[in-house]
Amino acid sequence: GIETIKSLSQFSHVRIYAGMRDLAKAGKAGFSELENVTPVKVEFGNKAEVTAVIKANKINTVLVIPPGHEDRRTISIASIQGAAEAKLVEHIMVMSIVSVPYEDTKFAKHFIGIENAVVQSNIPYTIIRLPLFTENILAHVKSIKEEGKIYGPCNGSKPLANITVADAGMCIAKLLSDPKRHQRKVYMVSSHVYTYNELAAAFSKILGKRIDYAQVSYPDANEAFLKMGFEEWQAKGILELYKLIDEEKGELKTKGDMEQILGRTGCSIHEYVNEKIDFFYKNVLILGSSGSIGKATVNALAHKHGIRIFAGMRSTVKASVLGYDKMDSVICVSVDLGNSAAVFSAVNEYQIDAVFVIPPGVKTREQLTLQAIQGLKDAGVGFTLLLTVLSIPFKDTIFAKQMIPLEEAMRASGLAYTIMRLPLFTENILAYVDSIKEKSKFFGPLLPDSEFASVTTTDAGLCAASILDRPIPHLNQTYRIVSDVYCQNRLAAALTKSLGKKIEYERVSYEQSKASFQEMGFPDWQIDGILELYKLIDCKETEMSFLGDIESVLGEKTRTSIEDFVESVKEAFKKRDKDVATPKNKVDVTAL
Repeated sequence: GIETIKSLSQFSHVRIYAGMRDLAKAGKAGFSELENVTPVKVEFGNKAEVTAVIKANKINTVLVIPPGHEDRRTISIASIQGAAEAKLVEHIMVMSIVSVPYEDTKFAKHFIGIENAVVQSNIPYTIIRLPLFTENILAHVKSIKEEGKIYGPCNGSKPLANITVADAGMCIAKLLSDPKRHQRKVYMVSSHVYTYNELAAAFSKILGKRIDYAQVSYPDANEAFLKMGFEEWQAKGILELYKLIDEEKGELKTKGDMEQILGRTGCSIHEYVNEKIDFFYKNVLILGSSGSIGKATVNALAHKHGIRIFAGMRSTVKASVLGYDKMDSVICVSVDLGNSAAVFSAVNEYQIDAVFVIPPGVKTREQLTLQAIQGLKDAGVGFTLLLTVLSIPFKDTIFAKQMIPLEEAMRASGLAYTIMRLPLFTENILAYVDSIKEKSKFFGPLLPDSEFASVTTTDAGLCAASILDRPIPHLNQTYRIVSDVYCQNRLAAALTKSLGKKIEYERVSYEQSKASFQEMGFPDWQIDGILELYKLIDCKETEMSFLGDIESVLGEKTRTSIEDFVESVKEAFKKRDKDVATPKNKVDVTAL
């Protein structure tokens, strides 16, 4: 109705009366901006009201668009009869459906009676039959974003006609602009004929990532329609149309009469997908994008297609330092993770589909991150990935005490979520650069043969990106993401091999280690938390040396071994003539 009125308003010789039950909706429909459109209050299906409105406004042409109501046959016939009783109507047009020839189907039973009523009204008429709307594609937004799939009950190779609302409105408007030329004619119009396989191919090409069509059973499709809010009669009628498509009934795959009416072809499926592609891009918000895991995740997501990355940080001045300003798919946004209202606003303003919550490396991170989770809950975000620590089972440790409430809040939020627990970062070995250069040694409190898990920020970022891109297989899962499990002796051997000189590990006391961390600028709470992890490792706690679940996220042979990592950073450990003693730099010693 709206598209027909907008199209018809382009014909200056036509005065349009937009019949509606609630005149308050006229503004939202955009009618107030159209000079030759007058909204009028009329109860569709009330014969007397229809007659009165036609007489009061001296209306000579009527368009009847049957409503999406199970009793639309009765409602529409009453309106047609009201038009006839006014004795002023010179032409009446009714919108119908292409499946009318299949009289045993639900929708045909509705529209056969409506078409007959028009013919029997003794008013010159036109009937325009429409197929399924192209806009139904928008029902696949979520499955395309989350799974890379389009679901439907019919065979993917069967052709089906469709029409965009805009094309339908233009066709109807063109017919109404000169109704005498189209008296007693029945038109079938469609914008384009395609298969679901061709639709999937169009999305694949335009989004730059593979989209597949997945055929489901008719009972499963019926259940899906009911969950989407369709009434039983509607679901039944739609599925009958799909069955006709599967049977390749001619009316359901005809190009129809659009070119005859408009002098042009309709909107192709490629044109429509291109026009609406913004709906199908996935919007991902990273809360904590300026840290090492945030940056690794942004970098990994930037290599995926069909995703817009909103890099959330307290101050966007860091964007250029992080290189985000050079990434086409990255938009830097200022979001205070510890402000629930700010998080809520960001989710709504940027229409966020998925969020990665990375607790900050501060003592109050529990309170700050709980605020973020509350904001996400209030916004009802579609999916949340939460980062915590591998040491969660050890409830009396500092990091566990901070992170347990976050996991509990996430599980209680009612949101779809995944939790990703990380161990120590493999990159922590870069803290040994100076001692390896100067002494060919590195130091720590761990026993030389105590095995422990670590993760590279790259592997962690790849896992996070994979989950955020396709969260469905990972819903409500808790993963322990580990790149490798090794001991200090094995690390020394890897360094020796890559550097081509003997590198040794030397154990120091926990007190000496704490003093070293203090020199590096770490706060005491964080140092104590790190040393607790080391003590768990020395106590041979299996959770601290568990190989983890990385294959469940990334697949086989995707871990970065300690040997491969050392080889990738070996240049940092080589002494050069211009090297001078440097102060010890603060590095990311813990996952959080």
